[in-house]
Amino acid sequence: MREFKMTRGSLMAMVAMIVALAWCGAAGAQTNARISGAVIDLDGNPYPGVVVTMTDISTHQTLVAKTDKNGKFVQLGLKGGIWSLNFKDPAKPEVDHTQEYQVDIDKDNQVIMNFKQMVDDYKKAHPVDKEPAAVQFKNMKQHFDAGSAALTSYNQDHDKMATTPAADKAALTQKMAAECQTAATEFAEAEKGVGPKDTKNHAVILGKEGVALECAGKFAEAADTFQKAISITPEALYYSEMGTSLAKAAMDQPGITDTQLDDILAKATADCDRTATLDPTKAGVCWRNLGIVFYNKGRMKQATVPFQKTTAADPTNADGWYFLGSVLLNQMDSKQQGTKITYIIEPGTQEAFQKYLELAPSGPHAAEAKSALDTVASLQGSADSTVVSNKKKH
Repeated sequence: MREFKMTRGSLMAMVAMIVALAWCGAAGAQTNARISGAVIDLDGNPYPGVVVTMTDISTHQTLVAKTDKNGKFVQLGLKGGIWSLNFKDPAKPEVDHTQEYQVDIDKDNQVIMNFKQMVDDYKKAHPVDKEPAAVQFKNMKQHFDAGSAALTSYNQDHDKMATTPAADKAALTQKMAAECQTAATEFAEAEKGVGPKDTKNHAVILGKEGVALECAGKFAEAADTFQKAISITPEALYYSEMGTSLAKAAMDQPGITDTQLDDILAKATADCDRTATLDPTKAGVCWRNLGIVFYNKGRMKQATVPFQKTTAADPTNADGWYFLGSVLLNQMDSKQQGTKITYIIEPGTQEAFQKYLELAPSGPHAAEAKSALDTVASLQGSADSTVVSNKKKH
């Protein structure tokens, strides 16, 4: 029988060909949630005729409702997640407010937009302002809305990037960078206009500023800003974003070692653990995003634990299993003893790809998963190669 020989270089080239990864979104979410609510005007009365525009933050899907004579509205067919709600009176341009809301599946999500209460709370938080409270609030809101508009524009341009001609990509990239910086600047100005007692608005604006700073590539500043938001209101989303920002900031450091990255991973892991404690539904996203940061930089060792925790938090997420199998396969090693090559495959590699195929037999990564399993099987069956189940000891 002809001997089968493979060098480490050819082995890694084969793995690279098999694991041609492209991140794709999770399977379509359920759309059986609803929002019902009411709008109160500046005098404390029901507010009819207000246009309520609901936008899914992740997909940009938009739904529109309008308040009835009692100031009430209902919208069906929403999917779970974070939605941006804009309340606007077409007849009064000054009545225009946007806020984010977490929509839960199988739940009647109640939203009360009380313009009178909003202004009253602002007045209480600014008892010594030199300018009238209404003017202060208007100025703060203008900066906040400008920051939100810049982020929305960035998200829209980001979605266009894949279909933009190569010759136009550089210009679009510059435009997106400017949008992120504008958002960060506007949110910083908005935060300055919030009184020290208005803790809720402080935390919300700081959270938005952190997102804008990360968008602008200022990851260390973003992590610090999320920490400030957490010190005011410890929310799961802020911990999740801070962990990702910490990891990205570490990747920007030239010559960073595996030991240093392990320390950053430990800190980011604590943030995801805190996210899971505050809101278990956001834990899987936190781990997934963290794993992608390390994976995109080729740090498979550090990406392994986050993807393991992703699948533990949500065992039905097919993409989580595929990415776990991919990072494990990328760590495949070999050693040669005479003419015999022993292949060292990380435990759980085959199981991860098999789990993906069970959950998504016709999924976007099905071909790659099958190819990876065939490769491992061929190595197991070759005459002069052996797959062992234990990691190589260094």
